Amino acid sequence: MIRMRNIALGAVALALFSVLPIEAQPGGSGGGRGGFGRGGGMSPDQVFGLLAFDDKFNITGKQLLELRDSLKPLSIEQREAMAGMFSGDVDFQAVRETMREMQMEMRAKLMGALKETLDEEQLETLKGHMKEQQERRRNFGGGRGPRSGGGRGSGDSGGF
Repeated sequence: MIRMRNIALGAVALALFSVLPIEAQPGGSGGGRGGFGRGGGMSPDQVFGLLAFDDKFNITGKQLLELRDSLKPLSIEQREAMAGMFSGDVDFQAVRETMREMQMEMRAKLMGALKETLDEEQLETLKGHMKEQQERRRNFGGGRGPRSGGGRGSGDSGGF
């Protein structure tokens, strides 16, 4: 059991570190309005990490391995799509619509993979968590536009 947990933790660490290059790129998964990150939902890597490390989901070792196997192809697909979209000259207006479509498609695939592995209670807990995070982003501003007040110089989001 300890060995399986160590393997799972190693897989989670690898998945989380593989997201870093995407997060560091301008216009990547966390920056835009329609991205897969903070502005537009959770990536497969983020969902996997959340389920693996948060005890409130009660994920078993077997479920964790199944999730890894089903979410890994989605993560690769997402990274390849993002890399292709932001290589060369970028027409951000065209990308925005493509991102919206990709986000809806990826969310459907992600939820399908989760439904195959998680039980109803785990799925409802995850949906509740995601909805709560969405509300927090909405109340905080979600990285959209300038922020007012707060004493950070001009009050814009540049200090973040």
